[in-house]
Amino acid sequence: MLWPTIVFGWPAAALSLSLFGLALLTTHAWLGFIGAAIAAPFCADVSGYPLFHWAGHLALAANFVSAYCLRIGRRDVAFTMLLPFMIILTVLAVFALRGITLLRA
Repeated sequence: MLWPTIVFGWPAAALSLSLFGLALLTTHAWLGFIGAAIAAPFCADVSGYPLFHWAGHLALAANFVSAYCLRIGRRDVAFTMLLPFMIILTVLAVFALRGITLLRA
């Protein structure tokens, strides 16, 4: 794999989601900040699509707010703040499975 695929693609999103899951299950808030930092290039890349322009920026900010909420002990709010990121991942996965492209050929 090339490094842009790893940094901006699904491996980064999966790793970020895994780190957020570990951060929610444990008391290590720093895992949430690492997960937010790893998800930042993916969210920035997603915000380049016209359909997800606003959602990519929202998910990027919400991931860091989620990590901060983990830091102050508000796991319920932290999970809620991860919803934009999880919705984007779900929609993009459905698009990929259905063969829908977001770029014009």
